[in-house]
Amino acid sequence: MLSEDIKRGENPGDAIPGFESIVYKARRNNRAVSGGARKGYRFIYCIHPPDQATMISVYAKTEQENISDSEIAELLKDVERRLSGN
Repeated sequence: MLSEDIKRGENPGDAIPGFESIVYKARRNNRAVSGGARKGYRFIYCIHPPDQATMISVYAKTEQENISDSEIAELLKDVERRLSGN
């Protein structure tokens, strides 16, 4: 399970370069759709030092092809505002 992997200090998925925060995209199977992780869910999350992970976006690959860097940047701004209390 993704949350358990993160709690153990693992960072599952691929790092997404180009952001100040450390951002990852993890893929997981959608058991309702054949095709494995390729057609499964995408989890976009960031790591804030020292050890806090924040989910940014979750989407099914069957419903949304990709998430753009600009969409991730906007979601990150929203997360940062919420974390700072603004």
